[in-house]
Amino acid sequence: MIEEAGLEGDIDNWDLLWLALKASRVIDTHVVKTIGSTGDFATFQDAFEWATRYRIAPGYSLTFLVAAEDFGLDGAAETAIFSHPDGSRIHLIAADLLAAFPAQSAWAANGGGAGNRATDLAANKALAESVFATRVYCENGARASVVGNLGTFKNIAFLGDGSPVDGLVMTGGFSAVEAVVSLGFGVKNFAFQSAQSSVKNVVGAGGEHGLICISGAHLTCASGYIAGFNASLDGVTAAQMCAVYCTGGSVYAGGCAQYGVHADANAGITAGAASSSRNNTQGSFVATGQSRLTAIGSTSIGAPSVGYYSNGNSHLEINNCTASGTTFYLANRGSSIDAGGGNVGASSPAVNTVGNENSYIRQ
Repeated sequence: MIEEAGLEGDIDNWDLLWLALKASRVIDTHVVKTIGSTGDFATFQDAFEWATRYRIAPGYSLTFLVAAEDFGLDGAAETAIFSHPDGSRIHLIAADLLAAFPAQSAWAANGGGAGNRATDLAANKALAESVFATRVYCENGARASVVGNLGTFKNIAFLGDGSPVDGLVMTGGFSAVEAVVSLGFGVKNFAFQSAQSSVKNVVGAGGEHGLICISGAHLTCASGYIAGFNASLDGVTAAQMCAVYCTGGSVYAGGCAQYGVHADANAGITAGAASSSRNNTQGSFVATGQSRLTAIGSTSIGAPSVGYYSNGNSHLEINNCTASGTTFYLANRGSSIDAGGGNVGASSPAVNTVGNENSYIRQ
């Protein structure tokens, strides 16, 4: 204890021990530690266990620099939990990427069938391995969780083995997340729950959901993009009174069995220019359950059942969008679609008429 506090003197001196105890309680300077095989801590668990012994004074920070190497988590007991009462003053920054973060079009999203999804996921894992210098391989139910605040979370790929668990879950608090992907988990690959986060270049792929925002979470993307791929359900979902704002960024989803971008259960999504939904079987941009989805200049690619779908007192604002699919626009059960500009194909009800339980599509 005395040595860790940076004090020197008689180790049998109780006064010195008392000073060390007091000094050990608070970090009141900017501290940098390393995580890796030759670092201050070998694992994420060791680093955060050490951090929980300290409080971090306002105006100061604790930065964990993560080495460019592979980390392994095996079994639920080895789940990486990033949690600290002063988490907003902790920055978890991994090694620089080996190449530029992939463009949206680089991620595989060829179709919603199980075979295509498996092939796409393998390709996307290989892509992540070629880009990220810091990779966390999760096996046999291991995963990762951010509980509460985290000042910065950057440059890490979490790669699952298909175990039926959530991958990376960010719960509560606020975090700035950049260049983080979570691929190959069986349920929710990248989940924001009751969290408020600024995000840039985040990708979830595989399992039931690609990337999901639930339980009052709010995501803001001012640059870069949010993406979800290869899901048996939806690519990017906001549900349960959540909001996803991509004004300077975009939303991208592809290769999912159900919907691409989906606002559900009193949720809202604003998809910035250049957002696209590619090869999603059931629908491209969808709002259900009294939700609202705004997509200005977005593109529906492939042949979904419905390009733009609004249901259950929901609204789609899709000015200057490119539609595709068996039905370009579909509104049901008191819902509406504003399809100003863009191309108009098959729609139900017909454009500028009322139908489908008092629904309306305006062109």
